[in-house]
Amino acid sequence: MEEIIGSSGLTDVEKMFVRSDNYLYTRYRMYMTMNYKFQRSWHFQVICNKLEDIMCGFQKNNIVINIPPGYGKSEIISIGMTAFGMGHEPRSKFIVCSYGVEVSEVFTSQVKDLLEEPWHKDIFPCEMDRSTSAKKYFKTTAKGEVLAASPTSKVTGHRAGTALPGFSGMIITDDTNKASDSRSEAKLSEAVRFQSETLESRKFNDTVLKLIVMQRLSEKDPSGVMLEAGWDHLCIPAVVNLEQLSVFCEGLGIDPKTTNSYKEGDVEEDEFPLWPWKLSLAKHREDKKNMDGLTYSGQYMQNPTPDGGNIIKTHQFQRYAVIPDNIQFKIVTMDTAWDEGTRNDWSVLQCWGYTGTGIYLLDQWREKVDFDKLQKTAHMFFLKHRPRTMIIENKQSGIGVIQYLKKKMVPVTAVTPSKDKVTRALDAQPSIAAGYVWIPMENSNTWIKEFTDETETFPVGKHDDQVDCLVMAVIELCLGKQFDITGIEINCPTRKELLAIVGGSDVVDVFDLVTNNTTKTENNPWLEATGM
Repeated sequence: MEEIIGSSGLTDVEKMFVRSDNYLYTRYRMYMTMNYKFQRSWHFQVICNKLEDIMCGFQKNNIVINIPPGYGKSEIISIGMTAFGMGHEPRSKFIVCSYGVEVSEVFTSQVKDLLEEPWHKDIFPCEMDRSTSAKKYFKTTAKGEVLAASPTSKVTGHRAGTALPGFSGMIITDDTNKASDSRSEAKLSEAVRFQSETLESRKFNDTVLKLIVMQRLSEKDPSGVMLEAGWDHLCIPAVVNLEQLSVFCEGLGIDPKTTNSYKEGDVEEDEFPLWPWKLSLAKHREDKKNMDGLTYSGQYMQNPTPDGGNIIKTHQFQRYAVIPDNIQFKIVTMDTAWDEGTRNDWSVLQCWGYTGTGIYLLDQWREKVDFDKLQKTAHMFFLKHRPRTMIIENKQSGIGVIQYLKKKMVPVTAVTPSKDKVTRALDAQPSIAAGYVWIPMENSNTWIKEFTDETETFPVGKHDDQVDCLVMAVIELCLGKQFDITGIEINCPTRKELLAIVGGSDVVDVFDLVTNNTTKTENNPWLEATGM
């Protein structure tokens, strides 16, 4: 029998196995640092195998790993992968990130402690450069380095990876945002920019990979944005079905029925807990009942779209097949793209009918267009439906549209919301729950599915333009106006303004001209304000 050597207590052969198998390394590392037996789970091996793919060069693309909190992601990836990589190649350069530098520093400090452990050095000879004693940033004597970073810290002057052939470091981001950031567009956008701009420029070359590991918070979180950009995806929800379990186990070469997930699961309901030692299926079901839909579906199931919706429950919409014949009047709500020059945002027009007992979504237009086409489309939509008024937010490109429609003698209600989008949606939700809001039957037109898909994911979905229009209609028609109305002058052209529009003079009575050519109806209430 080979003699046990070194402070690791392993033979040379055993050390070779630990160096060559990330999962075995993880188990041994946890035993040596925590002094207890590692609780095995198939999902640990799935992650470790993916990390080996990165080191061996089989993984060619950036990757997102979504997994619930508390399931070993930081220990295996942020700490373990960095130490494993530095052990194999002490010249490697890693950037380890999180939403706050104080969090990422916790990871890098543990990496440094690991690399200095006698048992670890016995397996992976790696010496620290004593000129860098900080745990936020340290170097090896082989000129390798590890840096802790966040969106608010400076990474200028540092690179991930080197010119060495093969694996020589990477960028790891562990939780791009706090869970409380899920409804903050500003925080999510900041994290996305950090990934796509700041960290992208820190790669030594294009072969250096970026890895994001996090729980899902929103469709707009960095996971969603990077997946849309073409990153690879490893998604591990807290509860899997048999098909998912079978796919994972097939990749490991094991029978899914031998796993604890299967043994502790519910075959009839097709629900199997990811790691029953940590959280049983019964506890998952209890948590699902007690948590709000967004928290459970996003952070646990890695799908930030809970069944039936977040704030707005789509099953609470009433459905109609035929437009009722008792529509008393119509309004149009409009959400414009953020800036006049953008072609990347959606603009939306919705026509709503009021019956006295409910409101009906009659028509919708939604496109990405330039500002000129947006103005003209708004006017054509008005001519198509002849609403009592068009409600438009008095900001950004909406101001230009209001001014354009005003010149076309279209009745406009310019509004400035006094509450944020989420609060307004919460105000509108009870009217939807009460059955006052009617939308077309499914498959009745091409746009209704887009509408319901967006309402289901609000406020964490990629877009909210259709929801904005819906909420404006509900607040206007069901709750009464809860906006700060900008003032009648923006809705009603003055005599002087109309004279300027038609190029007339005091000799021509423009109001007579308009009255003679326009039918005076409730669809043109501004005519009644002329005093003619």
